[in-house]
Amino acid sequence: MKTTWYALISAACLLLFLLFTVLVRTDMLATFDFNAMVRVQDNVPPSFDPFLSLFSFIGGIEIVFILLLALSYTKRRNKIFIAAVILGFVIAHVIEVIGKNTLLHPSPPFLFHRSYTFLLFPSSYVHTNGAYPSGHSLRISMLIVLLFALIKKPLIRALLITILFIGLVSRVSLGEHWPTDVIGGTLLGLSTGYASLYFLKTKEKK
Repeated sequence: MKTTWYALISAACLLLFLLFTVLVRTDMLATFDFNAMVRVQDNVPPSFDPFLSLFSFIGGIEIVFILLLALSYTKRRNKIFIAAVILGFVIAHVIEVIGKNTLLHPSPPFLFHRSYTFLLFPSSYVHTNGAYPSGHSLRISMLIVLLFALIKKPLIRALLITILFIGLVSRVSLGEHWPTDVIGGTLLGLSTGYASLYFLKTKEKK
């Protein structure tokens, strides 16, 4: 893929995120959220919940940040890429916190909650007023985009796509987020991931 495409995809995802955020703010998708949530939970057996909850654990901000640092270390000669990954990660989460505290898009009611808790990290004690966009969806999307671009083996790439799909669906099936929260977080994560790749590929071409 040409370097400019990474920048274009990043910009397109960011624009879609902004437009989708406006749509979410109007509450026009409330019926979609409820119907999609019910359908997903009806089709995912409760027996899967412990396994799917593991993805919530892995998608925690502490674990993903460590994984991103490890990934950046493999490209340690590219200081711009490392800076882009860390700065992008921080900025994306600032946007997440602002969104959750200004849009006031509430989390699903407790009756939808099916998640299991394995271990509480410090971030688990941080609570926001809303649920949009999903931080877990943001992080897993960003991480998978970077791994997908850096790993060329088809089998591993297929595994990465599977992990991304399960991770995103689990946020809804476990009742942690509405579908719109997941979509918003995914768009923000994709934008951040592709922006980081743009700086990586630009440096490699020199």
